[in-house]
Amino acid sequence: MELRCSGCCGGTPLSEESASQQKKSGCCGGAPRLVFACSGASDVGAVVDQAARRVSRKKLASMGCLAAVANGLDFAMDPVKVAERIIVIDGCPENCAKLTMEKAGVSTFDHILLSELGMEKGHTKVDQEHIARVYDRAETMLGNRN
Repeated sequence: MELRCSGCCGGTPLSEESASQQKKSGCCGGAPRLVFACSGASDVGAVVDQAARRVSRKKLASMGCLAAVANGLDFAMDPVKVAERIIVIDGCPENCAKLTMEKAGVSTFDHILLSELGMEKGHTKVDQEHIARVYDRAETMLGNRN
């Protein structure tokens, strides 16, 4: 069976030894950087989801599964426990992603709330401009900008 790295390394094949190391420290050889999105059933949820996916595609962080964190599944919680940096993005002031992380015992993360970026649930166009604004905020938080 071929093992593959998930997340920020783009699914590269791994040896058994590499897979063990990846599980301990993250797929890029160091502690993982993670992004979690509340992809709720709204316009701002769609913006959040697309921005988080862009962060992952650009290999700035691996996109984690918020539902798996909520259920305490090891494959999701193990990387969270050793993460270098975690970005949590919420579309609306209900803060579902933030609350999910806190209920899972995760207290150290950066939080992006779209209403703080001027985007309101039910009144935000899902377009590249809005997605880019959220992506840019995440990129800045992750320290990939001067």
